[in-house]
Amino acid sequence: MFAWSNPRRRRRLLLMAVVTAAVILLALTSRNSHAASASGTAYHGVGPVIGVGVDPDQVHFGMRFYTGEISNRLDLRPGVEAGVGDHRFRGAFLLDALYRFRDQWDVWQPYAGGGLSLGVINHNNDPNPPSESDDTEVEPGLNIVGGVAKQLKSGNLFQTELRLGIGEAPDLGLSVGWIFR
Repeated sequence: MFAWSNPRRRRRLLLMAVVTAAVILLALTSRNSHAASASGTAYHGVGPVIGVGVDPDQVHFGMRFYTGEISNRLDLRPGVEAGVGDHRFRGAFLLDALYRFRDQWDVWQPYAGGGLSLGVINHNNDPNPPSESDDTEVEPGLNIVGGVAKQLKSGNLFQTELRLGIGEAPDLGLSVGWIFR
C-alpha cells in the first residue's frame, strides 16, 4: 500500500497526477472538428462493472460512463467504484482516458490508456466487531488500463479490462461490465 506519509513518494505521485491531469485537460480543450463530426465512432452510455482486485484482495463493483470521443479514437470515461474485502472498504472516483485501436464497435475493440483515481479507504483491522482503531484515509492514485470491448446486437457494449494501479488503487484488477446506450 502507498505510504502517503513518505514525502518523496507523495511528491512523485502528485507530480504524475498533475501531468496526467494536464494531458487530459489539453485533450479536452483541443477537440478538433474531426472528432466532433466523427460518424458513429463515438459511444455514449452508462453501465455497471464488477470484478476482483489484488492487494488489497477485494471484490469491486461500480458504474462507468462513456462520454464519447475527446479526440480521434480517444475516449474519456469517468466512473465510480466500491471495493470490499481484506478488512477494508474502498470507494473511488475514476477518470480514464482510453485510446481505441479500431473505429468499429461491432468487432472486438482493444483499448489502452490510463487515468487518475481518488480513493476513500476505510481500514478495519479487527473484523469482530468494528473497533475504535478504524482508520479512514483519502488518497490519489494512477491506473494503467487495457481491455477489449464489443458492441452486442442489442446496441449495448460488453467490456472486460485489466487495470494496474499505483497509489490507492489495487495493484491488479480484472473486471467485466456492460454499457447501456
